[in-house]
Formats: sequence, C-alpha cells, structure tokens
Amino acid sequence: MDDSMDPRKYEAQLLIRWQAGDMDAGSQLIRLLSPGLIRYFRSHLEGDTHDLVQDTLMHLVSARGKIREACSVRAYVYGTARFKLYEHLRAITKRRKFDPLTHSVLDLCPRISTELRGRQDAQLLLQALRSLPLDSQTALQLYYIEGMSYREIADAYGLAEVATMRGRMHTYREQLRRAIAALELGPSAVAKSREAVEHWAVDLSECLFESPDDDSEVDPEPTTRDSELTL
Repeated sequence: MDDSMDPRKYEAQLLIRWQAGDMDAGSQLIRLLSPGLIRYFRSHLEGDTHDLVQDTLMHLVSARGKIREACSVRAYVYGTARFKLYEHLRAITKRRKFDPLTHSVLDLCPRISTELRGRQDAQLLLQALRSLPLDSQTALQLYYIEGMSYREIADAYGLAEVATMRGRMHTYREQLRRAIAALELGPSAVAKSREAVEHWAVDLSECLFESPDDDSEVDPEPTTRDSELTL
C-alpha cells in the first residue's frame, strides 16, 4: 500500500478486487483486519479467542459479495464480531437473555482478569471499559483503539443515521469518564481522563495484541470449501 493512500480506501480496493476473483487481495485484506479482531475479542474475554476471530473472518469470506459499497469493510466485520461475541457470552454464561445496553463484561464474567503486565494506565482503561455496558465498550474501542469513524461505527451497529451514533458516543464517553474516576478515586480523575484516554488507548492496543497466556496465534490461512482463497 502506498503510504499516502487512505487505509480505508485501500481496504475498499482490496474488497473490490477480491469480489472480482483476486484471491491474493482477499488474503491481504484478511491480514489487515486480523490484528483488530484479536484486540477486540481479547478485550472482552480471557483465554483463547482464536476460534472467534476465525469464525468472524470465515463469515467475511462467505459474505464478501454481499458487502455494499457504502459500508466499509471494517464496519461489516465488527458488526459481525459484535454478534459473535454476544453469542459466545450467552453460551459461556448460560444466560440466554442479556441486554448489551445494560450488562457489562464484569456483570457476565466477574472473575475476569485485567492484569496487563505492569501497564497501569492501560490496565485502568481496560478495567473501566469492562465495567461499561457491552455496547458502550465496543463503540468506545472501535473509536479510540481501532480509529473508526462515527459513520463506520454506526454501520457496524446497523444505524442509518450518523447523528444517532454521535449522540450515543457522548453518553458512552461520559460513562467511561465516570468509570475511570471511580477506579482512580481522585478529585481530578474525570479531568485527567479527558486528556489521557487516547494515550492510554495506544498502550492498551499494544497490550491486547501481545501474546496472552494461551500463546495462541491466529492462523492466517484457513481454507474455504467454496473457493481456493487462503486467509
């Protein structure tokens, strides 16, 4: 990719080439998307998230021809990942009914660890994110960690209006600031969080992509039955 090219435009070009039969373009696109999916699932879960990443990517393989031009590839992939996560959480917690607008990771998995090998700021941010409702956590991660736009996040959530997601993001940020303040227990915590979250998000992104205790890696080349594409 040319350094001057917008990454989203490059991904869109890869998708168009893939849809036209260029399997190498599909492999390149999958490799670009994989690190973010690893971060996404590791931020919500402990242990091996390999299968969830692979399931999400395999869904992209089978549905690549259905992605409309106006929707970014990342919006489609994270919309899929969001539902894969909810299905997984229902299965492991044996709760068929839970509300992502009110239930958090900590509600569903109260013993989940937030230890990040000495990175206190990133650890604090992860703990605060996991205390938020699932839909809040996901939207904030897509914005701060994956660098997605309001339009892309709205598409991932199936919202027609960007303004709706913009309004929700204001609420989500306030939830995060209050969660950080509660964890820091300091009078300047809220003000500090406004300036620090973006910096902490960079550290958290690096931590989430480091090899966890399970030491598993995403296999970039599972084969598909309906094509010769390797991921």
